[in-house]
Amino acid sequence: MAPVIPASNLVAMAATLCVCFFFPALLWFLLGRGRPGFSRAVLAGTAGFVVPQLLLRLPLLQLISGQGWYLRTLGAGAVVQTERGGPEGRGDLLQIDADE
Repeated sequence: MAPVIPASNLVAMAATLCVCFFFPALLWFLLGRGRPGFSRAVLAGTAGFVVPQLLLRLPLLQLISGQGWYLRTLGAGAVVQTERGGPEGRGDLLQIDADE
C-alpha cells in the first residue's frame, strides 16, 4: 500500500506554492500597473536567478552527486531515533557511521 500523505503536509505544500509563485505574481500585477519599466526589471531579476540555477548549480550538483566523497558526507553524522524505549522511555539515539 502506498504511503498516505497527511493533510497538514498537503496544506503546507499548498501554502508554500502560493507564497512562492502566486503571491509574487499578484504583487507584480498590483505594483506594476502604470509604472513603465517595472515588468522589465522583474523579468530581469527572474532571469538573473533562473539562468544561473539552470546553467551552473544543477549541472554541478549532477556532477558531484556520483562522487563517493560527496555521498559519504551526506550520510556522515546522521542520527536516527530507534523505536525501542530508552532509560526514561524515550527512544535511543543511534549514531550512523558513514562507512557502514
